[in-house]
Amino acid sequence: MLRWSRWILVLLVGLPSALLAQVPGVPTSPQPEDHAPGVAIGTTLSWTGGANSSSYDVNFGTVNPPPQASPGQSTLSYKPKITLVAGQTYYWSVTAHNANGQTPSPVWSFTVASDAQTLPATGAAATSTLQNLGFGVALSLQWNILNPPIINDATIDANGIVRVNARANTSPGFMLEMHYLPVKWKQGLTGFGPFVAVQPGGNNQIISSVGAGDMIDWKVGSDPSGRKGFGLGFGYASIPVAKTLGDEFVPNQSAPVGKDGKSLPLRFETRDKGSVLLVLAFTF
Repeated sequence: MLRWSRWILVLLVGLPSALLAQVPGVPTSPQPEDHAPGVAIGTTLSWTGGANSSSYDVNFGTVNPPPQASPGQSTLSYKPKITLVAGQTYYWSVTAHNANGQTPSPVWSFTVASDAQTLPATGAAATSTLQNLGFGVALSLQWNILNPPIINDATIDANGIVRVNARANTSPGFMLEMHYLPVKWKQGLTGFGPFVAVQPGGNNQIISSVGAGDMIDWKVGSDPSGRKGFGLGFGYASIPVAKTLGDEFVPNQSAPVGKDGKSLPLRFETRDKGSVLLVLAFTF
């Protein structure tokens, strides 16, 4: 009887705690801060998402409690859809949701500056862009899948056959990349968007290849405003000065011959080549 009583006590105490742990955490760190005075017209509201949150309902208005303004959004910011009035106090709150329930924040407030200061539209857009913009150093792999192949060294053997000594159709290296991640989820810790990358050149080349594609990025730590993380990107790279055999020379086939019946001297060309690009980046 004592054993059963112990198990019943464990269930009564532990089960509610386990279920409660699945409920989303409380949204915190409002920007503008609670009771902030002198807020500029055109400001964007933002907050830090609670743990285990999958979506947010934003409430916003001039009364307390504020009415619902943006239900079911995944981002951690909200741009009021009305023009704010100088000197007016506004109230807002955020409710975090997941499959197990919801958790509301406190009601926050701020007051618009009485002199009706306005954030320039270009400044607001620039701020939003900078929040999603990042840079990285990437380990890259470029894979040329189109003919003609990239060949760095070849010879003609004693039988007049073209022999390839060194190919470069698969080329690992390092690239510098820049990315823009407007799509966010997992409380802002995972992002997705386009990237561009360049590979420094050699042999008197400033740039040996240029690439672009899409990247998914995972932030290091629990701060959604942090920039450090790891990115995996897939796209296309252009190699502006790729070395190939002249069109008349085909690997493992007889070299063309001249009027004297002898094999013509081996000829190389440089041309713009495209390749599949895969990057693994450390972003910052």
